[in-house]
Amino acid sequence: MRILLTNDDGITCDGIRILAEKLSVEHEVWLVAPDRNRSAVSNAVTLFEPLCIKKVYERAYTCSGLPADCTINGVYAVMKDNPPDIIISGINKGGNLGTDLVYSGTAAAARQAAVMGFSSMAVSLVETNNIWNYEPLADFILRNLSKLKAMTGKGYFLNINAISIDRYKGVKFTEPAELTYNDKIELYKAPDGNLYSFFCGGKENDDGNQKSDYTAVKDGYISVSLILIHPKSADKCEDFANFDDINLKI
Repeated sequence: MRILLTNDDGITCDGIRILAEKLSVEHEVWLVAPDRNRSAVSNAVTLFEPLCIKKVYERAYTCSGLPADCTINGVYAVMKDNPPDIIISGINKGGNLGTDLVYSGTAAAARQAAVMGFSSMAVSLVETNNIWNYEPLADFILRNLSKLKAMTGKGYFLNINAISIDRYKGVKFTEPAELTYNDKIELYKAPDGNLYSFFCGGKENDDGNQKSDYTAVKDGYISVSLILIHPKSADKCEDFANFDDINLKI
């Protein structure tokens, strides 16, 4: 299978590197990722300035733009002669659960792929005690790539999340949690006379939905959610309810 990998953390991050190493054993893997951290930029695209596409090593490129730009340029520039069979964004350093999808650059790269008609998924890892063990989740993607690809298509993508542990209890097909964010800003009046605002992230609270991605990940399962991007794809929700019959390997 021909795979395009991207992310929002940048091409040097461990998550995309480890996933690329795992997948390359059996597949043809290309990387087009931001040249620096582009977290929380959502689905923004660059319209009014040129982007720099720089080759880092064989089949690996940086893009000076945003995650969605990486998807677009990966398909239409880097892989224009041989388009990918699937586009995977991640593995992200940090979860993208529930309403995180509104902000996530990781999810945006996969969403952009779905808009363009490609199979795609976003993959993210939640740390445990500041430990980032990407390999078990990367192994899961490798073992189940064909089955996961069969669940994706134009108008929808998969959002996959897991906690950083050595062994998962299983896989749960979930729905995005409704999260409440306890963020705030701190204001500072500077000597130059201007008022400066600093964002301070708070701990999120979930809605308590036992079918949610948040609950599944907290309980030690790999969460797989189907994310629709257009009402015309709503019939896929019924198909997704039957995915429990698919035997995904941990």
